[in-house]
Amino acid sequence: MLAVVVVVVAVLLPLAAAQQTMQFSSCASGAYAANSTYEANLAVLAAALPGNASTAAAAGYATATVGAVPDQVSALALCRGDANATACRACVAASFRVARRDCPSSKDATTYQDGCIVRFSDQRFLDFVGVNSPVSELYSDADSNITAVPVAWFNAAVVALMNATVDTAVAAGSGSNNTKKYFATAVEDFDPKHYPKIYGMAQCAPVMTAAQCRSCLGGFVSSIPWFLNGKPGGRVLGIWCNLRYSVKPFYQGQPMLQISAPPEPPPPAMPSLAAPPTRTGKRIAFFFFFFH
Repeated sequence: MLAVVVVVVAVLLPLAAAQQTMQFSSCASGAYAANSTYEANLAVLAAALPGNASTAAAAGYATATVGAVPDQVSALALCRGDANATACRACVAASFRVARRDCPSSKDATTYQDGCIVRFSDQRFLDFVGVNSPVSELYSDADSNITAVPVAWFNAAVVALMNATVDTAVAAGSGSNNTKKYFATAVEDFDPKHYPKIYGMAQCAPVMTAAQCRSCLGGFVSSIPWFLNGKPGGRVLGIWCNLRYSVKPFYQGQPMLQISAPPEPPPPAMPSLAAPPTRTGKRIAFFFFFFH
């Protein structure tokens, strides 16, 4: 039996930096030699996968395997659902360059960018759909908690938004159209005094079943209150599914869903002051006499 270890890594960036393009990699152990057969096979994948993922039929998703063990390389590319073909192709191509920069000579690397997620490996990870190995990334768009708005209310609003977004994404991929695409965007009306709107996005690889997609994204949604607690923006990223929310718009086009936030919880009740006890029984009078 294959043992899969999921490592959770938290990456926190200042809010100002979060508005810039996200780009980072996770590297697994194992290295290939320069000018080796493995490196040559990886170069074949790096040349083919950008074009494969950006075709209309692929809808932003492609996988491939080149070579034979021990030099076999498998790769996966998943472009964001609102990326056009040009942006998808460019993102996947850039991911291989970023992986070589961040994980030089690594046989197993995953690169996360705003527009796509790409992994290549000497492991047969494509046989285990839905297993977000070797790493699931928890990435926050801010490094400080919200202080102006009650965190519990904000968390409840984000979870409600993301649950609705997941439902929409799963339904989108379960339709009768020829190109299956689990992808949805949404917006939630929150509170004009703090954050007027919260934006959400959810996506799964089209090779997944509806049940696998829901399970993958549902596990990520359940982590939001714990790992992205009170942050005004955050992402949970895996190679098979990913989601994101932010108080600022970040996706292309109009949202596919619009909802209202749950009502603000009432303020905690003030403890009532107990009335002083009433004295009962006999009264005792004291008389004071002054003598001169």
